[in-house]
Amino acid sequence: MFFGKKKSSAGQPSQRLLAKMTSVVSDASKLTKRIKAGRIMPVIHRDPERGLINLQKTEDLFKFLDKDGVETFQFYHYSTDLKSINPNAQIDLMKFFGDIIKLNTIAYPFSGKRLDEQTMHIVSGLLDRITVQAYFFECFLEGTDLATKILTGKISKENVHAETKRQGEVFMNRGLSLRKNLFRPDQFAGLSPRQDIPYPMALGRPYEEGQTFINGVFFGMEKAKMLLAHLAKAQADSIGRPNSMAGTAT
Repeated sequence: MFFGKKKSSAGQPSQRLLAKMTSVVSDASKLTKRIKAGRIMPVIHRDPERGLINLQKTEDLFKFLDKDGVETFQFYHYSTDLKSINPNAQIDLMKFFGDIIKLNTIAYPFSGKRLDEQTMHIVSGLLDRITVQAYFFECFLEGTDLATKILTGKISKENVHAETKRQGEVFMNRGLSLRKNLFRPDQFAGLSPRQDIPYPMALGRPYEEGQTFINGVFFGMEKAKMLLAHLAKAQADSIGRPNSMAGTAT
């Protein structure tokens, strides 16, 4: 995915990313139903960013203008207590978008055709994982409003547990409904990046030399260097092995 300084889209990054996750859940679910029904694949664009699931302009989901009008880049963290943070949310997003690129690439030769048995096995597994992870990130990002209310004191300490439990029940019911449509419903729990749905903590970072996007996900200079080195090694080690996957970076 190509990186350039572009004008940010309207709305906060978390809202735009949430909308993308909702769209992916819908698209992946429709594809699952189509394949289960024995129908041929739709016409698929050869560009892996414009295939079965569209990933065009994913970079814009991580950009916004700060209060001074400076273009800023969003980095997401997990938090279980709204105090400590875990930066793996951004890495899990990178892997998630990587799975979509892989799905689009593998499915392209079957544009307008039926999947063969081997490809069906790979595609069904990817669709299940993409569906579950998009649902996870959808719930994760929907927690932004609750986290903000807790941090700003709009929810009293006495009501935090009740509100968190209520939101958890909403997420659970949605997950139970989604699970029924998977190729392998029994794999649902194991496909999620985490077994819990933590609070989202997003930190904005100004542009810095050396930053990049990997699979359309923003990383600052230091993290980018580490991840690109890791991906290069993984790609080198995987030469000659089937179904290998590496990230795409710019």
